[in-house]
Amino acid sequence: MLSDKRLVFVLITMVLALVTDLVAWALHAGWVAAALITFAVNGLILYRTYQTRDGLFARLYLFGLLVGFGELPTDHLAVSVQQTLVYAPGEPFIWDSPFYMPFSWALIMFQFGYLAYWMANRWGLGKATLLTGLLAPSTCPPTNSSPSKPTIGFTKTAGWCFSIPRRYMSSSANSY
Repeated sequence: MLSDKRLVFVLITMVLALVTDLVAWALHAGWVAAALITFAVNGLILYRTYQTRDGLFARLYLFGLLVGFGELPTDHLAVSVQQTLVYAPGEPFIWDSPFYMPFSWALIMFQFGYLAYWMANRWGLGKATLLTGLLAPSTCPPTNSSPSKPTIGFTKTAGWCFSIPRRYMSSSANSY
């Protein structure tokens, strides 16, 4: 049987991350806040995983780390090749990504990995896939409010990053 304590814990980490992200946005807190939020929530996950010796949580977190570090080439493409993504100046980087970015992805993959697991066991794989796809954007704040106004997006206001819209993005999709 699936543990409701696991689900409650994952939902708490999601709400915590969302609320602290909104506070960072309101305060224009910059990359330091993004790093602190990322490492604090990751720390909670690792602490709980260690305390409970939860093998599923450990595997989900490891998967998240693999995704996070696997995302580094994509960031390099967007930052240095296509020049469509700009991170805050002065922060430490791994390649072209902020040093906390692989751990941000680990957090998101852990959270949605568990939610998908829980929903699949409760409602089946089809519904879990659909619901995960619908819920996932809630944890990834938009970098732009609109393509014509790239400077007013959530992550730009928070002082984290922003996207530069391109007229023909379909041609860049082939670069992946």
